[in-house]
Amino acid sequence: MIFVSDADVVDTVITDFGATFSHGARGVATGTLIMRDGTRYRYELGILKKITDRNGNTLIFEYEWWIRRLIRITDSLGRAVNITYGDRTTNSYFDEITYTAIGGTPATIRINFNPLSQSLRPDQTFSMAA
Repeated sequence: MIFVSDADVVDTVITDFGATFSHGARGVATGTLIMRDGTRYRYELGILKKITDRNGNTLIFEYEWWIRRLIRITDSLGRAVNITYGDRTTNSYFDEITYTAIGGTPATIRINFNPLSQSLRPDQTFSMAA
């Protein structure tokens, strides 16, 4: 594999406002990672944006820009998988993955999150190891 960067890769970065990063700017790699089989992984500012195989099939990844959380994956035929995240400030919440299944039927996968104490059967208990 080989990574082709859009900019120079350096050991020390000095920003416009005078800050210095001694090991380069972490997490801001922009470029393309090319695999032996011809698959290309496009990264922008350290996050995966696109995968293209040697036949030209693509997957495009979309993120919530402020927290870099994946919200959609779209293939070269326009089919999309959408990801919705639950409210993490509540005690119990769920995330959902929605997509179009065979025959155009909408499908949803729900991932529930609950505290362990609310997930056990009444006859089960848990304890914290010291």
